[in-house]
Amino acid sequence: MCVGTFTYGHVAARARALDEFVRITKPAGLICFTINEGIYESYGLDTKIRQLEARDAWQKEAFFKSEYLASKEVNAWLGLYRVIDHPRSLD
Repeated sequence: MCVGTFTYGHVAARARALDEFVRITKPAGLICFTINEGIYESYGLDTKIRQLEARDAWQKEAFFKSEYLASKEVNAWLGLYRVIDHPRSLD
């Protein structure tokens, strides 16, 4: 589980962190994370998520936008993915 990390000034600039989640999670294991809506596309996380799906590295269980910090009017994408297998290379 990774909440509050994919945001401005944190790990967000490194969409490859999602590759690492897949690498360290056992097949059939779940990965749960949030992504600040403001960096979802501009930091390439949308592209990385699609790449991992296309490589059959993981499958989407749930992915939706929700209020995250309602008092600050900040929304986030919430993702729950199941690891399918460990591909030889995620590059």
